[in-house]
Parts: sequence; structure tokens; C-alpha cells
Amino acid sequence: MTLAFRLGAFFLTALALLLGGFSTALYLLARTHLQRDLDERLSISLDALAAAAEIEPDGIEWRPGLHRPPEVTHLDDAPVSWAAFDAQGDLLNRCGDGDFTGALRMGPEVGHVHITFVDLDARRWRVVVRRLVPARPPAERKDPGEQRNGKGHSIHSSLTLVAGTPLAPMEASLRNAALTMAGLSTGLWLLAGAAGRLLTQRALLPVTRMAQTAREMTAEHKEQRLPSPGTGDELEDLARSFNGLLGRLHEALERQRRFTGDASHQLRTPLTALISEVELARRRERSPEDYRRVLDRVHGDAVRLRQIVESLLFLARADAEAERPALETVDLVAWLSDHLRHWSHHERACDLRLETASHSPAWARVHASLLSQLLDNLVDNACKYSAPGSPVMIRVERAGGNVSLVVEDRGQGIDPADLPHIFEPFFRSTRGYPRGTPGFGLGLAVVQRIADALGGKVAVESISGRGCRFTVRFPEASAPAGREGNGTGVGEERVSVAER
Repeated sequence: MTLAFRLGAFFLTALALLLGGFSTALYLLARTHLQRDLDERLSISLDALAAAAEIEPDGIEWRPGLHRPPEVTHLDDAPVSWAAFDAQGDLLNRCGDGDFTGALRMGPEVGHVHITFVDLDARRWRVVVRRLVPARPPAERKDPGEQRNGKGHSIHSSLTLVAGTPLAPMEASLRNAALTMAGLSTGLWLLAGAAGRLLTQRALLPVTRMAQTAREMTAEHKEQRLPSPGTGDELEDLARSFNGLLGRLHEALERQRRFTGDASHQLRTPLTALISEVELARRRERSPEDYRRVLDRVHGDAVRLRQIVESLLFLARADAEAERPALETVDLVAWLSDHLRHWSHHERACDLRLETASHSPAWARVHASLLSQLLDNLVDNACKYSAPGSPVMIRVERAGGNVSLVVEDRGQGIDPADLPHIFEPFFRSTRGYPRGTPGFGLGLAVVQRIADALGGKVAVESISGRGCRFTVRFPEASAPAGREGNGTGVGEERVSVAER
């Protein structure tokens, strides 16, 4: 079931209910109005008929000869019939073909009532029944029947007057009105259905085009995007959002392809070197010293291969795992001082400078093991791209509610054209290759992923030929309970890692 069909069905159902309710209400209002108008006209006719009766204290004098009741009147081509009955229900006078004997049982004791009844010929009538009684109740009279006054006129104890008209003309008019309204409603419904289908298809045409374009898209057409309707509404926003998603997906796919190609190349190089060393050693018998040199080279290639594999596994896990690692509150000043002890045997240990200020501890929520790998990669990168003997400064800074780890060197720096790419996997600056600097371009990519996983941010500042500065910022955390220590004294302590 298409969206256009569902929208059209909903619209037509709502319209059918609306037209049906409107037509029904209009029909009921018309019937009520016609019936009220009919009752008023019947009451007027009955008032004219009642003028032939004179109510006296002891009875009602019926004098049709002096006051001739109306013969026949017409209400919208409906003839009016009338009849007069005495207290015993005997017919005194009548006009028209209406048989109103059955209506007497439905009349009131005193006054008048409007009723609808069916006569013996199964015709429906609308009648007004009015009962006239004298001032003195009939029960107090000696003879409740018909009497004669001195003039010879009939005196009745009560008199019932009935005026009515058949309902067939009114019902025919209502039936014609109902058929007319049904026809108009059906025509409007069909016209609205056709117009609604056309408008729905026209409104959903951009969606149809986007679906057709999406079906024709392939991975080879990286620049292909969904057509934008240019209407400035939700459909254009959908197309723009989907095109943004396609751009991000193509970018991620391109990174994955580049990552796979670079990983294959980086893994193939040490494996090829390792196999070549082993095959060369097996060609002839060699001295123990030769075998030792071969094993040393094989060991170096294996170590390098292990580093590549570990870095690739870390990057793969960082992409796959959505949850952040469990964090703990750590004093970065104390942690940094303790961690750099592991660098005391490095060949550049004398160049490492730990700069600590004697202020209060700098607390941050981090994962100690991941933070160790992050710092080691930054320090190793600084050592590789700076000359031996030049200082490498490591320090902790606090500013603006953040705690920062800073690694700064006095090396050759990073070319401005390379800065946007240094955190991409396998990217190597062109300044490093001419010097034969070891590495495979995953260190800074790992730094970026660890910082993201810990909720931090990495920033780099570099001046070509004068070194660079890496800053990793973390939100400052509250000190754990019972460890709110405050430092005393001012100044700055410079400590060489080699001196520890």
C-alpha cells in the first residue's frame, strides 16, 4: 500500500464523514423547519375554525351557520382538512377527506396538541387537536349531552376540533432534498478524490524521484546525490540531510579503503623483510655471530610488526565500541611524575624535561592505561622529530576549567599543509621520510582516538623549523573525598627524567 494511497484514503474518509454529517444536519434542520411551519399554519387554520364556537358558562354553542369555517386552504399544495366532534365523539361537521376519528384518543383533556398519526388508509397526517370546554365543568351539569338554548342552537358539554394535512408533500420535498444533497455530496467526494489523488502524487513526486535515484546509486558513483526539490519544506530538508549522510558515508568508506590499503602495505613490508632475512640465512651454513645478527634483524621486524598490529587492533576497537571506558579520578601532576620514570632508560631520557608547578593537584577523570599510551605516543613522536640534545618539555596546565597535558619539542615542526592530516591513520609527513625517521603513521591517530574516548580534545601548534606543541585537554574534576589537598609555595620546578 503506497503512501499516496494511504493519504488519499485518509482524506476521502474524513471528507465522507464531514459531508455525511453536514448533509444529515442540514436534512434534520430542514425537516424541523418545515414541520414547525406546518404546525403554525395548522394552528392558524384551527383558530379560524374555533371562531364558529362560542363558549358559554354552561356549555359550548356550535354555530357553523353564523361563522362559516374555512372550506379548504392549501399549505404548500397540501390540502387542509378539518372536523368538529362533540363530547361523545360524534362528528358534527367536516371538510376534506381526512378521517380524524383516531386522532380523538390522542387529544388532550384541555387545550391543543400537535401530533402525527396514520389513518385507516395508511396515510400519514400532521394534525392539531384542540378540546374546548365550558367554564363550569361538565360533571356539575345535570345532562352532559347535547342541549338546545332559547334560540334553538346546539349546546355541547365539550367540543373537539381537529385540523390536519397529509405529510406526503412535505416528505416528498424532504426526500427530494435528501437525494439532492446525497448527489451533491457524492459529486463533491468524487471530485475531491480525483483532485486529492492528483495533488498527492504531485506532492510526493520528489520522494518518488529520490527513491528512484537511491535505487540507481552504487558505490562507484561517489558524487551522486539525491535530487533536491527546492521547495523549502520538509522534503528539501530530508534530501539535504540524506545527502549529508551520503557524504559522510562515502567519506568513511574512502577512509576505510585507504586504511585497508595502507594497512596491507605496512604489514607487507616487515613481513617481506622478515621472510627475506630468514631465506637468506638458510642458503648456507653461517657462524653463530651471523645467525645472531639475522635473529636481531628478525626480532626488530617482528617488534615493528607487533606494534602495527596492536595499533590497528586499537583503532578497530575504537571504531566498533560505542561505550566509553571506565574512568577514574586521577591527579595528573602526581601521575605524570610517576609515569615518566619508565622513560629513565630511554636514549633521550636526558632531554626530557618535566615541568611541574607547586600548586594544588590537577584532577581529571581518565583511564590510566589509555592515558599512558597517549602520552607515550606524544613523547615518542617528539623524540623522533627533534634533534638529540634538544629539550622535550612535558607539563600539566590548568586554565578555564580544564586540565591539560602538554608535550613540546624544539624540533623541525610540522609543515602547515600537513597539519589537517596528521591525525589520519598512516599519514606520514613528507619532512620525516627524507631523514629515514622510523614509524608507520599510526601514533597520532591512536592519540586522537584515545582523547575522544576519554572525553578530551587534542590541539597542535607548530612553527616550521622551531618545533611543535601538543595539548590534550580534559575537563577538570572534583577531588575525591578526603583528598582535597592544597599546595603551598610558588614557583616552578624543572626536573630532568634522567635525574630520577
